[in-house]
Amino acid sequence: MRPPRVVGKLQIVVSAGALVLAAPLLLAACGNDKSDAQRAEDAAETLQKGLDAHVAGDLEEAEKRYKEVIEQDDQNAFAYYNLALVEQTTDRPEDAEADYRRALAINPEFTSALFNLAILRTAAGAGDEARSLYQQLLAIDPGNAGAHLNLGFLFRDQGQEDDAQREFAAAIAIDPTLQSRVADLTGAGTAGVSGETGDQGG
Repeated sequence: MRPPRVVGKLQIVVSAGALVLAAPLLLAACGNDKSDAQRAEDAAETLQKGLDAHVAGDLEEAEKRYKEVIEQDDQNAFAYYNLALVEQTTDRPEDAEADYRRALAINPEFTSALFNLAILRTAAGAGDEARSLYQQLLAIDPGNAGAHLNLGFLFRDQGQEDDAQREFAAAIAIDPTLQSRVADLTGAGTAGVSGETGDQGG
């Protein structure tokens, strides 16, 4: 079985703003309950430690910290997502899939989780589900060139060439640097792909 043709780097996802805002949001929700506020602050600090370890390449430490965050705050979509990323990176696709799904149960519009879960489902041979995940992502973020491109490959593998060309054209319209990549991966000349750039469809 050939490897899935996918684009886009797996990314550690959390913004500084999200960390800064996490405690105030929980404080507002729980009023003067200091134990809940302290748990929120502890979770934010632990998450940052996990991110620092992750960026440094210490995946064992990162995984430990992300699991600690989940013990402190089981509604932390960032912790589930980054835990899934460690699991995906260390070749544990079933664990990664479960944790991406947990992140999405908390935040159904978590586009990075949709993207990475679609990659896993493609690799597992579940093309229909992967296609649905990319379409969900694009309904949220229509400017995601990688999702358009990967969706194009799925359509092509399923024999839907017109749909594939539409997605390739949309990807190239968003990111023209993908034109040569489409040509390399599809074996088609770039002229055939770029000819439909203005026809992005929906």
